[in-house]
Amino acid sequence: MFFLVFSQELSLKHLDILEKYFQDSSFIKISNYFKNYPTIFLFLFNNPLGFITYYKVLDEIHILNFVIKKNYQNKGYGKLLFKMFLYLYEDKKFFLEVCRDNIKAINLYKKFNFKIIGERKNFYKNKNAYIMTLKRG
Repeated sequence: MFFLVFSQELSLKHLDILEKYFQDSSFIKISNYFKNYPTIFLFLFNNPLGFITYYKVLDEIHILNFVIKKNYQNKGYGKLLFKMFLYLYEDKKFFLEVCRDNIKAINLYKKFNFKIIGERKNFYKNKNAYIMTLKRG
């Protein structure tokens, strides 16, 4: 059974637990960066599979981090979480940055009709990132 859990703001204790659990899957320090943003988690029974952290500005959603636990990757869970997330905010425009080297993520976003609209130099530890967007309507 899959279910989503919404969190408006995570405590430092919960962020530390997540940091340890997802340390093999995210290179961004979760507890420092995402403590003030809403997060949606995907669970399979009691196992957290992944999460999306984001913020809303007017009619826009900015995706800050999208992580699937390493041993659950390439099994369709990321696609499922992303599809549900986009559905929740179907009337919004989406923006995100993705490392140019992360071909899997770029291809996933393209499957959902995201387009590359720019590039940020040295965005991820001296690596460039694409800026991608999905505009509806």
